[in-house]
Amino acid sequence: MPTTHPPEWATCTVNDLVDWLLSENYQHLLSAPASLYEVQRVVIGITAIKCGIDVPEIKLTDSFSMDLGVD
Repeated sequence: MPTTHPPEWATCTVNDLVDWLLSENYQHLLSAPASLYEVQRVVIGITAIKCGIDVPEIKLTDSFSMDLGVD
């Protein structure tokens, strides 16, 4: 499992922060995801919970095995 690191705050945007907050709190904020964006946030949130990876470490383009170290 990859080690987690805090995000590089100097390079993060408000959009990044909103994405991360939505992914971290999808169970409370998205009772029924209605758009592709919302589904993507839920998938990242579930991946973070199930794999023990911090949300900022997960990108939509990541491969589970190659980038995230999930077998």
